Amino acid sequence: MKYDTQKIVTEAAEKIAEQAGKKTVALNVSAISGYTDYLIITTVQSHAQLQGLMNMLDDFLAAHDVQTRNPTKRPKDDQWAYVDCGDFVIHIMRPEARTFYELERLWHEAEVVYSQSADA
Repeated sequence: MKYDTQKIVTEAAEKIAEQAGKKTVALNVSAISGYTDYLIITTVQSHAQLQGLMNMLDDFLAAHDVQTRNPTKRPKDDQWAYVDCGDFVIHIMRPEARTFYELERLWHEAEVVYSQSADA
């Protein structure tokens, strides 16, 4: 059975924010992207947080029967992890990478479907 993508994206973003993700956002880029419908972007402060989120996401995606397209891409310096789920993509970034690449600015025309509260 095909899952409801926006529902899974919203649930995943909430789980990420509950774990260790900061400034977590989910964007609907379907009208402006040719490769995916949604992006989830979050920031982690450490390698341990990144690993913890990756482990949680493995379990979450498996429980929702979401297959990843490619092996997770992680740079050697652990600044950015990229999980391609086809209909949505998850970016887990260290603060330096998130500031440098400014993905929200790149996708400024996208509809925000989830945004972590500022006090989280």
